[in-house]
Amino acid sequence: MNHWHTIITFDQPLEAHMAKNLLESEGILTIMRDELTVQSHNFYSNAIGGIKLDVREECIDEALNVLVDGGYLQPPEEEEEKKRLIVVSKENTKDTTLCPFCQSKEIRQEGNQRQMIMFVLFLFGLLIPLSFVMGSITMGVVTTVVAAVILIYMFKRKSYSCFDCGGRWRYRS
Repeated sequence: MNHWHTIITFDQPLEAHMAKNLLESEGILTIMRDELTVQSHNFYSNAIGGIKLDVREECIDEALNVLVDGGYLQPPEEEEEKKRLIVVSKENTKDTTLCPFCQSKEIRQEGNQRQMIMFVLFLFGLLIPLSFVMGSITMGVVTTVVAAVILIYMFKRKSYSCFDCGGRWRYRS
């Protein structure tokens, strides 16, 4: 029963120390791993998985409750609610640069669509020239049209998320 388990990871040492101090103030022993690596080479943080905060196996539930109360973690039911994508009507929204839930300006376009766009561009960037080189002009034209339709659809179906409230939405025209 003396096994240690990672309960949360951090990108910055300061945040990790604050969470560690919170847990230790509640009497929970903690270990921080990879802190010195991140301090000396900050750009390694994502590569090594960040600074890991470990607690003993028998203290996991108590530590998770403390981190939820301290605001470092979201309760599981709130996380599931925030992951849900909500469709918002553009007619009811005055400013599309603000979050429709909390009116924050701290929003971003979801990254998964950008990755898909890059994949489609890469895929068709190989197929279109290859089909023309192999002598099939019809195949090249069909591939070009399909690529254009997919890209138009992807650009039209943008989804957004808010850094402040965690809400996710997409606009319906």
